[in-house]
Order: sequence, then structure tokens, then C-alpha cells
Amino acid sequence: MVHVIDAHHFGGQQVVTIDHPLSITTGPDNILFVATADHSLHILDITTGEPVKPPFSTVDAAVSICYSQYGDYVAALEAKEARNSPDFSYIRVYRHWSQQERAQPMRARIAARVTPPSSGADPTLEMIEVPINEHATAIACCQRTGNLAVACGSLVTVHQFVLKAHDISKFQFGDLEEVVQLELPFEVTELALCEELLLCAGADRLQLLRLRAEPAAGASGSERPRTEDPPEEDGEEDLEEDDDLQIMTWDPALPAARLTLPALHRPLPTAADAGPAPRLLVPAGRPQISAESLLYWREPDGESLVGGALCLTPFYQRAETGLTNGQRESGAAGGLHSAERGLLSAVSVFFSSSHEGRLYLVAPLRPADGPPAYAALVGSHSYTSPLLLAAREAHMLHAVTHTGLESYTVRDTRRLSRLERPTEPCPDPAEAGFLLGIRPFVNVTHMCVGDGVLVLAASGPEDSDSATLYLLRLPPPEELYAECARLGGTHGHHAPAMCQALLEEAHMVLRPAVRWQLGRPPSDRLIAEYNSSAANVGYYLLRSSSEQDWPRATPWLQLAATSVEDVLTQCAEAPGLESYLSSALSAADGPPLSYQTANQALSVLSFRAPDALAGVLLAAGPLVEFRAEPPLEALEQLLEETELSEPAAQAARLAALLLLARTGGGTAERRAPLALLADGRPDLLAAGLAALAAAGRPPLAELTGLLLEAADTSDRRAALRYELLLRDVLERHLQAGGRPQRAGQAVTLLVRMYLGGTVGAFPPAGAAPATGPALERHRLGALYGPRAAWLNLVPPFAGRAPAQILADMEADPRLVDLVMLQSLLCSDLPSAEDRRHIREFLSAHPSAVGHDALLALCSELADAAALLAEKYPEAALEHAKERCRSPSDWRTAVQALSAAQQTAEPDGGQQGALAALLDHLASTVPPDQLRLVLAERADQHGAALLRCHNVQRADVVRAEVMRMA
Repeated sequence: MVHVIDAHHFGGQQVVTIDHPLSITTGPDNILFVATADHSLHILDITTGEPVKPPFSTVDAAVSICYSQYGDYVAALEAKEARNSPDFSYIRVYRHWSQQERAQPMRARIAARVTPPSSGADPTLEMIEVPINEHATAIACCQRTGNLAVACGSLVTVHQFVLKAHDISKFQFGDLEEVVQLELPFEVTELALCEELLLCAGADRLQLLRLRAEPAAGASGSERPRTEDPPEEDGEEDLEEDDDLQIMTWDPALPAARLTLPALHRPLPTAADAGPAPRLLVPAGRPQISAESLLYWREPDGESLVGGALCLTPFYQRAETGLTNGQRESGAAGGLHSAERGLLSAVSVFFSSSHEGRLYLVAPLRPADGPPAYAALVGSHSYTSPLLLAAREAHMLHAVTHTGLESYTVRDTRRLSRLERPTEPCPDPAEAGFLLGIRPFVNVTHMCVGDGVLVLAASGPEDSDSATLYLLRLPPPEELYAECARLGGTHGHHAPAMCQALLEEAHMVLRPAVRWQLGRPPSDRLIAEYNSSAANVGYYLLRSSSEQDWPRATPWLQLAATSVEDVLTQCAEAPGLESYLSSALSAADGPPLSYQTANQALSVLSFRAPDALAGVLLAAGPLVEFRAEPPLEALEQLLEETELSEPAAQAARLAALLLLARTGGGTAERRAPLALLADGRPDLLAAGLAALAAAGRPPLAELTGLLLEAADTSDRRAALRYELLLRDVLERHLQAGGRPQRAGQAVTLLVRMYLGGTVGAFPPAGAAPATGPALERHRLGALYGPRAAWLNLVPPFAGRAPAQILADMEADPRLVDLVMLQSLLCSDLPSAEDRRHIREFLSAHPSAVGHDALLALCSELADAAALLAEKYPEAALEHAKERCRSPSDWRTAVQALSAAQQTAEPDGGQQGALAALLDHLASTVPPDQLRLVLAERADQHGAALLRCHNVQRADVVRAEVMRMA
């Protein structure tokens, strides 16, 4: 599905008549190169079509040309017609093309074999012929490295552009040296090259390869070329028998670590099969090269790829302070990387059949030690009629079809934005794209884009040798953004979804030009428009009638660096204003507000969202400067003038008083409002204190001390109130992602409270106010640390599924405290004294829920193993797997199950648990350690020792197979 609107308007058009062109490409500084059938290479101004310099002659007719910015050369695939023999082709590189009007003869030499004469320091037009042995079918060059790729049928050769110093006169000259030759399983008809990424396309298939220079081992170069044979296409590999495998014996001195034989080929995280690996041939003396396949695509039977529609678009991050991750010495990475390689984030690959185009994003590509790159399908394109040609801008795809020229938005920049900055707002990449314009053009044979101009070459009548060049000035991102935003505004009332989609699309038109190096540096106007576009999306979401849109506005406004004052001005009557203010004023990293802005924002909240006012006052956000010298009279006046309901008014006043108390010091008088809040709104206070702790204002340790000091009172009801408050604050803090801390007294208090909860001691009905439904404690689960798996095999959770356990916890608060205490005991927070106290409590309260599980958690290994082996043998097995680390630990577990088996009923489960434990030991520890575990019982468990020997011998075989493979 695609939305169709008329938003893409060309800023101008120049029409030029020229001899029939064989190939066109863009050059530097608004240059357009046009190769014609009369062996001429024309140099035109891409904006006007006027000649910039006189044309120069190529040796033969250039049927394909490409220009490299690095090295400043034009490469040509030239064809020579022969009367009595098949046609042959040549690869020729023309340097110093801008000096050709000096009327000096063109110098000619062979790449990597002949150096220019010592008198060649004076630049003049130079032709460098790249030797080939087969008929060439495609060429491509990298703009950043100057490297050249040449395809001759299924063979693709990559040549490195290097600068050399002449032996005699020491002047520098450019040359091309072969880096690697690849043999692919299909005939290559199109190429694209960027850094170490090589894109090869044939009639019905395509493959993206990543070349890597392997570090040298030993000598710098081999005496003969290295050949890598690819595996079979179906992934099968034959392993021949080796006589050494038949005489291998088990060595008891081998380490105990187990070796796992991996699969012969691991699946790559690509949207399509990675395809067969190419066969490599590396010249002698060159660094060894390997090839990794990142993407492989083959069209269904009967379909074929459209020639002239292959696009490889790189995304380089902008570096404000130089190339910090990409600088290199000449020849680094085998000559495959440029100085800016460290800034390359991703590349997108577009290819198409006549009816459907596919767009892949290959990322991440930086840094070098990051996760592996993978190819993901980010969009597919259909057309109004069959495709002929395609060209790519950063934010647009231009397609020539039988209907004409069609311009589409793309989705790879959305996916890349989410990969690089997951927290930054970005439209959904899965949303439908836009067809922004259709223009009628016929008989188009060539197409390219560069310097803000789209070039189309259209052939004339059949009996004509001339053609027409259409030079179409593309709208800059600012103009296209303005038109999309204008059209979005016209849909605001009758089609809000379309309005939002257009505003987001308008923003994504600007993002590539600001974020990545895809042209000239962004101007101040472009950056201002970019920020304005993000703000417009945020304003629209705040004005939406849907409450679900309001929370999405804040990230957009933060991206635009929009101030609270600007939002108050632009969206004074917006339905979502209070949602934004609650979020913005609660943000810990927000800029401080002036008193006037803060007062205005609080006034809006007090009238439109009074229940949110207290939470904002408690949060550690941009109001911190406003609180630094809190004007008590102003706050009191604000609260008096606000028509609040009694509960909201009380909560807001108490919140303001708490802030005043905090800024005034730690005296008891200053903390008086804390008691008022704990009595009136404990749920609100717990949430606010947890937010303060998360922001470090005050630190969690200070808050804990404050509450513990308040709980140190002879009034048992008041003490319980503060203990419950501390429990809720700590649980909320951990639920929000906070880290547990070693606050000994607080942990001791938590242990005491959770123990009381297991016997239903508190909160007794009416003894303390409820903490509110905002914190669903039964859903917190393993809050302090992962609960041991064997705990779900011991009552009260034995035989219960996770969903049933959750339902039980919701129905019975005692189970919530039990799970919390189990999680706490599975961490390293409780002290030995805490665990001793739990054992004493359980001894006095044998009816406490989860009694045996808690006792096993707090007991020494021998006592816990004996308890579980006697009552819960299946849990004893899992307990041993989790807790035992040394032979003595395992011996304790085996002895406990053996002793329990002798006194238990025949069907008690101890015999099966013991057998399972011995089987586990046979598979995980070496025989010498198993003998220590079994000790005097080794004669009773000989089968386990025999199995251990067999497993060890199998691992030796696996290791040797892997070494030989």
C-alpha cells in the first residue's frame, strides 16, 4: 500500500540535445560526464547542460562509465568492434581529465606494470589500462577509497587505487593494484562498491559481500596465490575419515571443560539466505582476504532483475570533531577502507524486478568490534507500471516506469534511526510510504542523480542519432518538507491520521541531511527546519483528541529542544497539555525553569490536572531551581487560589511542604510534613520518594535513613506506617530499574516485615492506611534477585504453573511476602545475622507459609540437602545442581539422597532423584573428580563412572574433529 499525494515539484528543468549517449555519470562540482558513440566523453554543467570543458576522446566507445571522487578519475568499460573476431572490451581509467584542454598528447600506460616517465610530473590527460583476460560486463568504483571493481562474467576483481612516488623524480602518481579476485556462481551484469562492501547483481540474483583483510601470520606474503574453495550451496560438507581418529585414546589429564560440536553452518540473521560463499584468489604479496556474504537474493522462476535499478547507498555519521574512529594509514585493512570508514553506520541496498522493488538495510557497520552486521528488509515498492530504471537520493527513490517518472519516500532511514538511537522518536518503518509525484517521460534510456539534479537521457526516433538530456532540479529537503507539512495541515480536521503521517514524513525528509553525510553540511536554516519539524509533530500530538497520542508528544518536543515556555505559548488550549507538563516537570534531566514559567505551569496543572500537581511537586525535575529557595508564600497563595477538591488540595499542600522541609535541612521540625503525608497519602508519598531516589535527590541511603529514623518511635502504629512506607519505596525503586544497595538496617527491616507477612501479621485490617493499587506487588516477582528454580518444587508452589502462582499471589498477600523474601534470600543482601533470625522465627512459627523453602534457603548446605532429600527429592536434585560447586559439595548432596533413600518408602522418589543426580555428574565432571564425589560408594555406582569415561572420550573425539575440520 502507498499513499499518493502531489508534493514533489521540480524547481527547474533544462533540456539539452546531444549525440546518442552510451553512458552517463555525475562528477565533482556540478559536473556531468556523458559518453557518446563517437568515442567522446563530454563534460557538462549538470544544472545548465552547457559544456564546462571540451570533450576528450576515449580509445574505444565507452559503454559504461563511473567517476571516483577519491583519485579524481573516470573509469570506462570500452567495447571494440571486430570484423573477423568476437567483440572485446577494455577497462581504461582517465586521470587529469580537467587538464585535457592543454592540447598535449594523452599519456598511456598499463596499471601496476608501467610507471609514467620521470617527466610526467606535469599533469596532463592520462589513460591507465587495467589488464583483463575476459570480456568485461560491469564496472564500479568507490567514492571514498577510489577502488575499482571489474566484472568479467562470473569473475569480479577489486583493484586498489594507490598513490606512489616515482623512483627518480619522486613525484606522486596514481595507480591501480589488484587486491582480490572472486568467482561467483552467476554471471555479474551490475556492480556497486562502497568501502569493503561489494554488491554484485546478475540476471536473476544478487549478492552483497563484505571483504575483510586477514591479519598477516608469519611472512608478509605467500609465494603463490591463495585459493579459498567455497562450501557446497546446500551447506553440506564431507568429512573424510582420518586414521588418527581410530587410534586416539582417552587422556585423563585433559581439562574438565566440555566441548560442544557446533553446527557446520550457522544461520545468519538475514532476511534472505546468505547464499554460497565466493571462491577467492589473492595475488602474491597482498594481505589475505576473506569474504562474508551479508545478503543473497534470487528471483522466483521466470522473474529477472531490472538492469539500471541497482542502488547502494552509504550512511556516514557526521563527525563534528574530526575522524575519531576512522583515521588510518595508507594501505590499512588491505586497502579496502577509507579514512572515514569508522563513521560508516550502514548501507542500504535497493534492487527490483519489473513489478516489485526491495529495499534492505545492512547494519550495524560500526564500530569494528560491535555486533555482526545483518541485512533486514525494510520496505518493498510497487509501481504504476513495469519498472525501467531507478536512482536514489537519501530521502527519495526515483523510478522510471512505462508511465513516467515516479518519486517515492523510503523507509531505511527510519529503521537506521531506531537502530542508532532507540530512545529517539521515529515513525514506524512498517507504515505505508508515499508516492509524492508522477511526471510523464518516454524513451528514457539512462538515469543518474547528483548535486541536486536528476538527469534523464531519452532517445529520439529510431532514425535519429541524437538524444535528449533532461536536467531536473530536485527540490531541496527544506522545500519538500515545507510542501509535505503544508499538505499535512490541510488534512488536519477531516483526515487526522493522514495529517500525522505527512508531518512525520516531512520530518524524515530532513533527518538524513542532518544526521548523515549524504551531501553538503547542513545549513543553519536546515537545522532550524529540522527542529521545527519535530516540534510540529509534538504540537500535533498534544492537540489530538485521542488520549493515546499525548504521551508520544514529549519525545518529539525533546528532540526539537522545545522549552516548556514555548509549549505553553503554542498549545495553551491543547487537550494534552497537562500530560506534557506532568512529564516535562517530572523529568530529572530537564533544564531548570524560571519562576514565572514554573508558576504558569503549576497554575495550569492546578486547574486542569489537580491530582497530578502533587506528583510533579514531589518529582525531581526542572522545578529544582524553583525549589532551591522555595517561596512558601507564593506556593501557599497558588494552592489557596486553586479550586481543588479536598483530597487533591491536601496532597498538593503536603507535597509543597515536603519540598520546603527538604530544602531547609534535616531537623525534626523541618521533617514534620513527612508525617502528614504518610498519614494522608502514603501511596503518593511512596511514589514520590521512589522518584526522588531514582534521581539521586536525595540519595536512596539518605531516604532510607530518614524513614528508619522516623520509624524509631514508641508509637507502634506510627512505626508500622513508616516501615510499610520504606518497604514500598524500596520496592518501587527496584521496580523502576534501581539497583539494590547494602543498607544493612533497611534489609533487616525488610526481612522482619516479609517474615511477618508470611504469617499474616500485617498490615492488619485498620491498623495502617492502604498503600493504594498503583503498585501491584504480586507482579513484581524476583525483585531483589532471581529466585532459585527448585523453590517452585516446594510447597506452596509445588505443581503450580507460573500463571497459577501469579493468581495465587494476587489472592493471598502472604504469598507475595513469601516470594519477596525468597528473592531477597537468593541475593547477597541479607547478612548471616538476618539468616539466623529467619531460622529462629521459623522454629517458633512452624505454620508459616513456605516454611521448608525458607528454612532450606537459610541453612547450611548439609542441613538444606538433608531436609529437601527427605521431603522433596525432586527439589533436592535441582538444589544440588544450583548450589554445589566443589567435589565436597556434590558428595554432601549424594550422601543426603542416599541416606534418605534408605529410610524412605520405595515410591518416595529418592531413588529416581539419586539416579538423575549421578547421571548429571557423569556428564559434567571428569572421572577423577567423580571418584572424589563418590568416595567410599564408588563400588556401588560403577555405572556412573563408566558413563563418565565414555562421555570424556566422546569429547576428545569431538575436539579432534573440530581441530581437523
